Amino acid sequence: MALQTLCSALKKDALNDYKFLTEYVTIIRPIVNAITILEGDKQMCGSYLPVLFGIQKRLDFIESNDDAPIIHCDALLQAVKNGLETRFSAMMDPFNVVSIPLYVAMVSNPKFKMNFIPPNVMRPAVFNSIKRGAVFRPQIFQPPPKMKFSR
Repeated sequence: MALQTLCSALKKDALNDYKFLTEYVTIIRPIVNAITILEGDKQMCGSYLPVLFGIQKRLDFIESNDDAPIIHCDALLQAVKNGLETRFSAMMDPFNVVSIPLYVAMVSNPKFKMNFIPPNVMRPAVFNSIKRGAVFRPQIFQPPPKMKFSR
């Protein structure tokens, strides 16, 4: 109500401004929530991909929601989606070699497990990476030399 009073005093169209601000907040909120999650101390590195997938899913829902269509900020929505795709596509692609450590970290997090991994596509590669990392290799491991302290 305060926005309408202010806009009428300034002789601006309050309804369009209100709709614009509402759409802007709707589009930016998933990004803000993701930043809040990732900067927190309670999350592990395994939450990186699930957060990215969550942003993508939420933006797709906003775009396809017929109950509250995006009219004024459609260009912003497309720019955010394209930016997310451009910047993080290699990390989110299950067939990319770069993304394997991120998927392993995600699977290692008990909160997410295998929930975001496509069935029968990526699971063998993730399991093999976990096995390679978990196998103890005595020829690689060299204990530190014993240090002698002089008095």
